[in-house]
Amino acid sequence: MSAALVTAPLTPISTAVEAAAQVSAEQAFSRALHDLGTAMYARGEQDSARALWTQAAEAGHSGAAYDLGMLLMAAGDQVGAENWLKAAARDDARAAASLTELSRRP
Repeated sequence: MSAALVTAPLTPISTAVEAAAQVSAEQAFSRALHDLGTAMYARGEQDSARALWTQAAEAGHSGAAYDLGMLLMAAGDQVGAENWLKAAARDDARAAASLTELSRRP
């Protein structure tokens, strides 16, 4: 005798719970990437920090977008810095201030 797998249809509540869990997991992952990037930057590993911050920023982490923008600004990449600072400026006042500073540079 085999047991049949019975699955209940998804309800709007279970769908909403699953969606919220997915968003929470994605936020935790991008936060972890940002934190690891920050640790790499503190160790002097700028290339590793840049790669990790890029992944986190692409996932929507505004702090990572800000840090990446500042790293690029320091490296002289004004176009890249401006792009990431604009992305961060929606949620990060530091990014908006840095965009103003960047616009004043020759």
